[in-house]
Amino acid sequence: MDIQDLQILTVSSLSKGVYATFSVHSVENNNSQKKTANNTEGGSNPKWNFSIDVAAAQKNNLTLMVKLKEKRIFGEDKDIGEILVPIKNLLDSYGESNDLKLVSYELGMNRDGKSKGQVHFSFKFGEVTQSSLV
Repeated sequence: MDIQDLQILTVSSLSKGVYATFSVHSVENNNSQKKTANNTEGGSNPKWNFSIDVAAAQKNNLTLMVKLKEKRIFGEDKDIGEILVPIKNLLDSYGESNDLKLVSYELGMNRDGKSKGQVHFSFKFGEVTQSSLV
């Protein structure tokens, strides 16, 4: 199986108290989910790392889910919005370069019909490596 690392860097447009969570979901296996811990140590430059199955991504079977939440002192954190990005879209837009690529996605509309805003993040892919399942 070909494995490629995906690194998400520098989420911007987050106001104070707002944080992002990233997870990768498989279309074929709904129970298959890779999720990173909330990155609070990264300060204004958090990082998330995933290893993805290249073949599954190229078949458009993997989706990156980004959820934005607002930290609350009491009770559960408030959901602000989420975006779903097919990993294939990121692969297709990446090209042959090893440079960081910046993307922006709309969070959707609130009840008043106004935009909830955008989330911007940079990403890059590592080298493709071989992995064997044991």
